[in-house]
Amino acid sequence: YALKQQLADINLNYPNHSMQCLFVWLDVDVDSKALALQAYKDGWLVAPSHLFSPTAKHNTHIRLNVTRTTSAFLAWLKDYLKANKQNLS
Repeated sequence: YALKQQLADINLNYPNHSMQCLFVWLDVDVDSKALALQAYKDGWLVAPSHLFSPTAKHNTHIRLNVTRTTSAFLAWLKDYLKANKQNLS
């Protein structure tokens, strides 16, 4: 529940179809490859969706580890999304 609330606080939706498990797929509405690269440069490891898809169609999703996602990472993600969603306009 804590992750669900933390995601809502940064305007991201915890997928309703997710069962209680170790990982959740989150649509961040930006290119997840670019997000993962910047996260790596900033010291975070992020699993972009293209790594798990034979077609790499859904490249706006990231996989989060429900038990290991920290408030510090979510703060980084919030800042990244704010900066990069503005650049899409």
